[in-house]
Amino acid sequence: INIQAYEDDKGLAQVIIGGRPLVQGVHFYGLVAREDPASEAGHAGVYWEADGEPVQVEGGTLRGLMEMRGYTVGSEEAGFIPSVRDQLDSLAKKLAEKFNEIHRSGYGLTGENGIEFFTFTDPNDEGAGTITVSSDILKDLNNIAAASSIDEDGNVETGDGSNALALAQLKHKLTMVLPGNEEPTGTFEDYYRAVIGQLGVAGQEARRMVENQELLVSQLQNNRESVSGVSLDEEMVNMIRFQHAYSAAARLVTVIDEMLDRIINRTGLVGR
Repeated sequence: INIQAYEDDKGLAQVIIGGRPLVQGVHFYGLVAREDPASEAGHAGVYWEADGEPVQVEGGTLRGLMEMRGYTVGSEEAGFIPSVRDQLDSLAKKLAEKFNEIHRSGYGLTGENGIEFFTFTDPNDEGAGTITVSSDILKDLNNIAAASSIDEDGNVETGDGSNALALAQLKHKLTMVLPGNEEPTGTFEDYYRAVIGQLGVAGQEARRMVENQELLVSQLQNNRESVSGVSLDEEMVNMIRFQHAYSAAARLVTVIDEMLDRIINRTGLVGR
């Protein structure tokens, strides 16, 4: 937040945020957190209590928390947590799609195929939270397509679990586009590891930036103390030096006093 704080000529505090007063002496103007109408995720923003105008938060701890939680840019949601969530949603969606693709090609004990194993509860939201097992599977487990084919009578061959093996092998297929690539070059596990790796790198970078900032603040404080602070050792040395100077000056005054006494009181006494 662009903030300015100072005391006026009467000694009263004045705090200005973004060109608007927050504190004026004994008066203050409140800030409130309320839902941002532009945020589809329902994120809260910081507003002036009096007129509801948004407060422009450009930096500091509050801005860091907002960027971590997520914020709205136009109609899009940005921020660290939304970014990681979107990546995990992509992983879950791709897993469901590829699983369904193989499952539809197989046959269950009912002899039917084309049945999806997963469905999305919200057609407008294909996030991980909307994925569920399809009603066809929940109603009849015989619809699980473990076999790859049926005989002339429409029956599944006994012991045919080839489609189930194909579903299991999906774990090792290169189905995900890893960062820095345009084509699928990794497995689901590779993609998940990449997401977690990015999370760790971001955390390490944030920690390093905090440490560097704390070091900079410490250096600035030391520089300020070296200019305006009081060093007991230095003050003791100065005290001793001034004491010696005072003693020397006192002896000089004594000598001058004795000289004046001789000149004034004893001059002309010779020959009397």
